[in-house]
Amino acid sequence: MQASKASYIMRLFRSGYLAHVYWGKAVRDWHVARVFPRLNRAFSPNPNPSDRTFSLDTLPQEYPACGNTDFRAPAYQVQLENGSTVTDSCHTTHHIYKIN
Repeated sequence: MQASKASYIMRLFRSGYLAHVYWGKAVRDWHVARVFPRLNRAFSPNPNPSDRTFSLDTLPQEYPACGNTDFRAPAYQVQLENGSTVTDSCHTTHHIYKIN
């Protein structure tokens, strides 16, 4: 989102996880390299064990789900028919609209 005095930037990360990357003073250009350093997160749970540089419990998710390797407070929690409360909310599609 871009307003005259503020910018709100989100980015899709691996497998469709939506993360908040910037909120503040208006920016004209945004460079992906600014986002998050790729660090070995050996002690953080990971949805893909073969890549230790990505972890949901360190990603500032826009709308975090319950469980699924992120053990911080979720934005929502539902109980499934089988009693589980673990959900995996991933982005599948989007549309961009210009607002005047």
